[in-house]
Amino acid sequence: MRVKGYPHLQGNDLSPVLNGATGQVQNSILVECRPNREHLNQITLVTTPYKLILTQGFSLGELYDLRNDPDQYENLWTHPEHQKTKTDLLEKLIRKRMDSEPHFQPRTTFG
Repeated sequence: MRVKGYPHLQGNDLSPVLNGATGQVQNSILVECRPNREHLNQITLVTTPYKLILTQGFSLGELYDLRNDPDQYENLWTHPEHQKTKTDLLEKLIRKRMDSEPHFQPRTTFG
C-alpha cells in the first residue's frame, strides 16, 4: 500500500519501510521553513549527530552536537574546533539542496 503524497512537497515514499522492507537509509534530512514573506526563511540540515541551521539575513548560523547537547543549548558555529564539521555540513547542505531541485535541460553556452 502506498501513501499519497502532499502536493508541492518533496520527499520519499517511506511506506515500504513501514511495511517491513529494509534497505539503505538516509543519513541526513533537509528541512526548509518559509512560512510567509513576513517571517525568516530557514534551511536546516539534520545528520547524526549534528544539526546545522541557516537563517536568511543573518551571517551567523547555528551548529549543534545533538549527541552531546540534545536540547541545543550550545551553538558551536563559532567554535574553532568545529570549523571542519561546519564546512563539511555546509557542503552537504548545498549538495542536498541542489539534488532536491527539479532537473531541467542542461544549458549550453551557444545553445
